[in-house]
Amino acid sequence: MCTYPKEVNLANFHYIRMTAGGQHTAEDEQSDFTRLEDSDTDSELSLDERDKKERDNKTKNKYIENIKEICGKADGNGKTLNVAIVGTYGVGKTSFVNTIAAAMSRDRWREHAYAGKYGSEGRPMTVFSEKFSKCCKEKDEEYQNIALPTLIDLAGFPDEDNEKWRELLRIVFYGRLQEGESITNAQEYCEQFGVEGLRKRYSTEQEALKVNRVVFVGAADQPIPKNLISCVIEAARPTGKCDDRGRRTIPIYGVLTHADKVDDLEDTCESGKKTEKEFVSCLGLEGSKHRYLRCRNYCDDVDHGKRMDRCFPELDVPVLRFLTAVFDPELKIQHDDESYSSMKTKSKLVSKIVPPDGNERDSVPGRERKARNKLFVTLITIALEALFVAILLQWFLASPPVNRGELSDTCIRYNARKDQHGLDFKAFSELCQDIDSLFPKSKIVPFILFVTVRVGTLFFMHFLPAFRQD
Repeated sequence: MCTYPKEVNLANFHYIRMTAGGQHTAEDEQSDFTRLEDSDTDSELSLDERDKKERDNKTKNKYIENIKEICGKADGNGKTLNVAIVGTYGVGKTSFVNTIAAAMSRDRWREHAYAGKYGSEGRPMTVFSEKFSKCCKEKDEEYQNIALPTLIDLAGFPDEDNEKWRELLRIVFYGRLQEGESITNAQEYCEQFGVEGLRKRYSTEQEALKVNRVVFVGAADQPIPKNLISCVIEAARPTGKCDDRGRRTIPIYGVLTHADKVDDLEDTCESGKKTEKEFVSCLGLEGSKHRYLRCRNYCDDVDHGKRMDRCFPELDVPVLRFLTAVFDPELKIQHDDESYSSMKTKSKLVSKIVPPDGNERDSVPGRERKARNKLFVTLITIALEALFVAILLQWFLASPPVNRGELSDTCIRYNARKDQHGLDFKAFSELCQDIDSLFPKSKIVPFILFVTVRVGTLFFMHFLPAFRQD
């Protein structure tokens, strides 16, 4: 059972418990971090505080047992849910992974995923995708035989909605992005070889981490990333048309972090209420609040650095309640057997001409690549044609400037005189013997070769860029 450290002072932070209908109860609103700074043992707490503490611990234990029952026993086939955690930079995705692990713990918080922030530099903390088997509880004896889901912590995405990022998200959701691989590398590959090249590259990868649940993480103190949300929805929840977007549909859940940084978010603050409402609406979670969590992650601002010593059920219970919905296997995935390689490979992006600006910048590398291919073929063509022109010139211009018939008559007379008078001019004799080698039998052969090479180079100039593109 969790206890609280003497030094903790969390009087200014509270959370809301959501009932099944999304309403706040009076009992829920009394669940605040209050009057704990001077209490090290239960004897130092008031009766109401001891009762509250006991209720919180019982509630946490109840949800843990519910999750164990929902996930079921591990049958050894390795089939568990894969939960992808998606969002923009710096919204607390990795901290949420650690918060999940702490909520599932009986003792204290541990740092399973490397979390933090570089301040105003804007540098992302998470660069490579990382998976956490059994919700970071792989070594916990309590969960050894429980099929807890695998958490997939992804690097932050920009708030953009275009074909490049939609395709990268499809690659993630279909399990083709391998553990330890960088989203940035895949992005650069796409910019170099286009969307079609990206598809061909990842069509050969194994679907080791095929995603079954998508948890989109936003921050209450940041603008709602509407573009990225739209991108995620299109990648995870396609329209069902038989096109290049596939038909596999994945449930989407929402987590709004940094609630502790927005004053009175759950009371009357219009901006806070608007942010939350907008976030829920963009994700399509209206009327489905069981798939939404307003979260306070374990962090210095919330637990004042005491998370290494204790766990805090007030933080854990809302997370555990949310996880019972996320981990429930009853919510099935439509067309779950569809693979990434089975989707059509024709992309709208490369089948039309678009201006090199806005969200269509993905087409620029393709045009640059075609231009390089055309230049390469043109240079080869010029070199080959120059070579054959030189051969033709040599063939025609190197012929002796004499008439073959006259030279033949002269040689006949010379041979007659030589036999009659015994005269022998060695050089002239050799010339008459090799007279056939001085004149080509036909000048049509080099002409045919030149025409053949010219037609061949024009053919490859037209078709080779398409071959290289494929």
